Amino acid sequence: MVLTKQPIQRQIKGLMSKSICTFNGSKGNVSPTYHESPLERDFCYYLEFDKSVLCYEAQPLGLIYWNPVKQKECQYTPDFKVRFIDHRECYYEIKFKSDITRSSDFENIFEWAKTEARRQGSELELITDE
Repeated sequence: MVLTKQPIQRQIKGLMSKSICTFNGSKGNVSPTYHESPLERDFCYYLEFDKSVLCYEAQPLGLIYWNPVKQKECQYTPDFKVRFIDHRECYYEIKFKSDITRSSDFENIFEWAKTEARRQGSELELITDE
């Protein structure tokens, strides 16, 4: 199936309903980097000190995936896109376990987005507070 929808960049800087955090790092694509949670900010520390990480981007251009339940193309915006020194790229979703259990359809949506990331030659990994 050929997907036709174009992904758009998600802007979180001005969101009022989230715990927006900032992080000033040297490997981020912009500084400061804006995040939706303290857990995402903490993940930046990990990326900054991981010697295999070349650079990272918060709220990268989203992945367009096919949702078979809704029968339409949908966008999934992972929290980070990380480039490694060996030229691999990986997307990361950072979630509190409690947020995952509250969402009845997160697992399905995540798997569909993960399939699309693989189709594009990348991985999509889930990191939780556990």
